[in-house]
Amino acid sequence: TSVRKIAIQMRLQDNEHGFDLQITDEDGIVINETFACEKQPASSTENYEQKITQQLTKTGGTLFEAEKVEISLSQKYFLPISVLNTLRRNAIEKLTIRRIELFRPQDVIFTPNDEPYIQQDVDYKENILNKAAVQFYKRHGVTKWSQGFEHGGDIKNADLMTTKYCIKYQLGQCPKYFRQEKEFEKPLYLHNNGKRFRLVFDCKKCEMKISMLVY
Repeated sequence: TSVRKIAIQMRLQDNEHGFDLQITDEDGIVINETFACEKQPASSTENYEQKITQQLTKTGGTLFEAEKVEISLSQKYFLPISVLNTLRRNAIEKLTIRRIELFRPQDVIFTPNDEPYIQQDVDYKENILNKAAVQFYKRHGVTKWSQGFEHGGDIKNADLMTTKYCIKYQLGQCPKYFRQEKEFEKPLYLHNNGKRFRLVFDCKKCEMKISMLVY
């Protein structure tokens, strides 16, 4: 599953007291984080900017993804990984807090419509429990409906559950996977606490439905 990331740009520069990392996100929010330390020239400059960029762009596990890193140092200073990590971590934390502070939810005005429902006859599966629900379905062209179980809807022969678990498969009676010498008499039922539940099998879909019988 793809994860939505917020694009950011980074700018690393030195100042009088140490180093400064500026982050600008895709919405134009700008954050600065400073690390005060003594600056020393780098003893090794091989792949200098590449190593800094690689460290600063390690934003995994956050909401952000670095699209660009600009290194604007007056000279190539020694920059320990711990300094770069601290700058990045603190700046991203500040940016996250700032985005939350500036967030304003958008109000969406709901406008009722009368688009036709997918069918005109609906049953207990729609769980219609009150007048507002009835009016909704009527507005969308439904002409026949049944109440949900909680309001006394007809539960006789109603499908209570559809499951991939299959008792026939469990008992070695599945026609797709087992050779049958003798098949169970149908229909099959489950009995529990004085109630009887009918089992309906859809072997093409590998599904078992449990229906309730009242007697």
